Amino acid sequence: MHALNDEVRKAKEAVGARIFCFSHNVEQLIPSATYDELSLGLDQIAVANDVVFVVSAGNLQGSSHRPEWKTAHAAALSDLAAAYDDRITVPGDSLFSVSVGALNPRSCTSHVAEAPARYSRRGPGYKGHVKPDLVHFGGHAAAGPGGATELRVATTSGNVIWTAGTSFSAPIVAKTLARIDQLTDGKLSREALIALCIHGSNNPTPLTASIFEGVRRDLVGYGLPPAAEGFLSGDPSSATLVFMDVLQLKKDMFFQFEWPKCLSDSGSCRGKAWATLVYTPPVNEAFGAELVRIDLEVSLHQRNAKTQKFDLRSKNVFKPKGAAKDTEENLIKGSLKWNNVKKVQFHSKQGVGQSSQWQVSLKYLERAEEAFPLAGVPFAIVLSITDPEQAEPVYQDMRAALSTGLVQTADIHLLAKAQIKS
Repeated sequence: MHALNDEVRKAKEAVGARIFCFSHNVEQLIPSATYDELSLGLDQIAVANDVVFVVSAGNLQGSSHRPEWKTAHAAALSDLAAAYDDRITVPGDSLFSVSVGALNPRSCTSHVAEAPARYSRRGPGYKGHVKPDLVHFGGHAAAGPGGATELRVATTSGNVIWTAGTSFSAPIVAKTLARIDQLTDGKLSREALIALCIHGSNNPTPLTASIFEGVRRDLVGYGLPPAAEGFLSGDPSSATLVFMDVLQLKKDMFFQFEWPKCLSDSGSCRGKAWATLVYTPPVNEAFGAELVRIDLEVSLHQRNAKTQKFDLRSKNVFKPKGAAKDTEENLIKGSLKWNNVKKVQFHSKQGVGQSSQWQVSLKYLERAEEAFPLAGVPFAIVLSITDPEQAEPVYQDMRAALSTGLVQTADIHLLAKAQIKS
């Protein structure tokens, strides 16, 4: 770990490197009682040097491969239920890193394209944390004629070979993160880089059916990220804001904004909105399952025209449908309490409420007797509002509304300086 820290520091000083691909896994499952030293070491190096590690989720050996993904949903679930010893390996569970699983390539014809690769290990991570965070194409395991896996790489000797593995999907995500860092001139925090990459990700097509709701996050996490440049360039029917700050003791964040006029009819607001939160809490492995000592929660609220209070309108993307009681267990599983990455969403086709006044809120919770860090808790929130029909000028409406509130905007992404209130 000392040697790795030195190399990371030297690379950053020499060329400004901030994204490091770590395609290496220890062939042992995640320990149940303690947080692994390798994962902890990567976390510490990442925070100390303000960098991001992109880590492969790990591969199953040939004899342990799951069956190829089946088009029949029930058969696919049956194969997953029968699989064993396919949990993610360290340091793929590193809390502050981006862990990457593998998908079958889109060019697959003999196998289901975009399905989880049969060799790619699945979550959850340590004590239920969402891992892998993302997925990308890693070649399929069952080679076709001539050993074709739909993924070719160049070797150090200059040869081009067919191959497969999460060690090849991880570098693609690392490239996407590096491109985001490049396009934003290195001005974003490590939390904002991760948040942007996760924010634009979507579920692979084979896993969009509701029947996979219970297994989806352990297989693909937050999904497949888009190309960096296209996502940052945006679309006229969508607007995105990025908040970066350090949360201080006894202060919550509230950012009020007007819902786009084109999606509001007398205060009834329609469209889709989602927010992604990434933060770096204090961690103490001595507490085992409670190693994350501060929890941050992001949510979207709409003003109630009658009470003048703000009503909750968002829910975590992994929260199951239905009105489950907010017990501690349900909050941990469904709302990802104590997870340092969260994604919430709102979607209404017909419109809801009677007010176009909304707010993003960020609140925190400490473990019992935990001292809030003097330096605060770094965080980033990415908020997007869009017209699913891609017809309305959401970007122009949002920009105009923000300008009247004296918020400076930029063309590639909107950076709003959040107002911290007691």
